Amino acid sequence: MRFLTDTSGNVIDTYNYDAFGNLIQSTGTTPNDYRYSGEQLDGNTGFYYLRARYFNQSSGRFVTMDGFEGDNGEPITLHKYLYAGNNAVNFDDPSGNCISCTLAFVTSEIISNLFSGSQSVVKNPLTKSGRLIVDPGVPRGYPVESRTFGNLYNVIDCSLYKSVTNPECRHKGIDLKGNGMPVRATHSGKVYRSQPNGGGGGYGEYIIIVGDGEKYATLYAHLAIRTATVLGEHVKYNQEIGISGATGNASGPHLHYEVRLPKDLDWNNGNAKWLDWNDVDPNPYLSGLIRR
Repeated sequence: MRFLTDTSGNVIDTYNYDAFGNLIQSTGTTPNDYRYSGEQLDGNTGFYYLRARYFNQSSGRFVTMDGFEGDNGEPITLHKYLYAGNNAVNFDDPSGNCISCTLAFVTSEIISNLFSGSQSVVKNPLTKSGRLIVDPGVPRGYPVESRTFGNLYNVIDCSLYKSVTNPECRHKGIDLKGNGMPVRATHSGKVYRSQPNGGGGGYGEYIIIVGDGEKYATLYAHLAIRTATVLGEHVKYNQEIGISGATGNASGPHLHYEVRLPKDLDWNNGNAKWLDWNDVDPNPYLSGLIRR
């Protein structure tokens, strides 16, 4: 965040930071907790709240360890406390779990390639492989703030999960306990299905988002409220799409979360297609282990 405006659009406060979010200069006195990169500054600790972890802008490090064990092919990811791969000019980490490219860097590289006639991939300053660390259509991070797990992926329980579409009685996602929690999209994409309670085979109110690039899809079930309800609506990473609850076949309030690999997409008849998609273990996606 660089400035605040009043209701008429007049600038009333300004902020200037270094790359890691240390405030260099400011004007104005309006109370405001949302500062560097639009993130919330905790008034008690002086650290930025980035959901999975707190970030100390003075040291340029997170205050707790990363749950991701790292990738030996990209040694910088083995450091447990680095913010944005120690490259906050080109990257950020809004979830506290996974480095993401800023639009400015990607756009500048694409424009450069266009003018030079190059057809090469966008280069990533954190790796020599030429791959972007994050594909925006790949799920990453937790969809809610809760870290209290209920039923885990692949649990077999025919008293709970047996159905015509699930004869093997498998739990095809993970459950994160909590009521009234904001549910956020774990990747950018489009709403493929937004189902009210009563027609979801035990899922209650739920939403399916197909990621940009259509490689992945995520399902968010047992919602109390759905705020992404328009089929084909584009949602951004970390955008709030609903509130957790206990609709459908739920023993208590929680979010049921699935990651799936779409097979046949039919945007005109999404209701009939999605049950055939392959489910995968969501856990590696929570820590950003899968990035493309």
